[in-house]
Amino acid sequence: MKELINQILNFWSNYWGDSLFSYLLILAAAYLLIFKRKEENVKYVLNYLLIMLFLFFCPLTAAVIQKCIGESVYWRVLWLIPSSPVIALAMTELIKDHQKNMQMLLVVLCIGIVAVSGKEVYLAGNYTRVHNYQQVPDEVAGICELIQADAQGEKFTFASDDDISSYVRVYDPSIYNLLGRNARSTQGRARKLYYEINSPEPDYRIIARGGKKLKCNYLALKITADEQKEVLAEAGYQEIGSIGRYTIFRLGNHVTDYRNTKILGD
Repeated sequence: MKELINQILNFWSNYWGDSLFSYLLILAAAYLLIFKRKEENVKYVLNYLLIMLFLFFCPLTAAVIQKCIGESVYWRVLWLIPSSPVIALAMTELIKDHQKNMQMLLVVLCIGIVAVSGKEVYLAGNYTRVHNYQQVPDEVAGICELIQADAQGEKFTFASDDDISSYVRVYDPSIYNLLGRNARSTQGRARKLYYEINSPEPDYRIIARGGKKLKCNYLALKITADEQKEVLAEAGYQEIGSIGRYTIFRLGNHVTDYRNTKILGD
């Protein structure tokens, strides 16, 4: 139990990082609770906040949630805590309670407090700006566009590792993924191909043979040596280009009729 409590506290601390927003959230909630608790809209916000904080910090509920979603991603429960709405509501109520000649000063003060409480989310290194409407990694968008241009309007099947395949159908739902995310809904030969592509040291001979047997039209793979390209070429995979860390291969001279291929995962 003690270990679980320490783990919960570490998740809380790591989630907020060096920012002051956790303290700002506590101050905002305290202000609303002390001065505005009788207002109807404040009641809803505070009740929801308290419920989510209880679910997150209670060891019993934490153990159940971790069992369902996994221990390593338990911090995602904090996404459900309405930190921004609570802080915004408290600041709005604070400004409303003062005379007009003070309100502008308080607006500037509140903006300043928010500005110095943390850094822009992109500066933390967990997110990067992208330049496509679907908001997927630009590497994924580039791979999809290259393959679509090569396929010339024909439907096709595709396989890559989780870093790419997880986003492909977000970018274009018409693309048929042979491999499901985390091998879900992926069976037999396709499951073997999944684990090989996502292996730290993939065997490109197994990938080439598995892709060919599954009639996988396109593969996007991380290539580190020319010998790997030769193995793929022996199985009939031709290199059509590179995007970022990935080299894209097409099976044969044209796109195989995807309708003859059983789609094993998505």
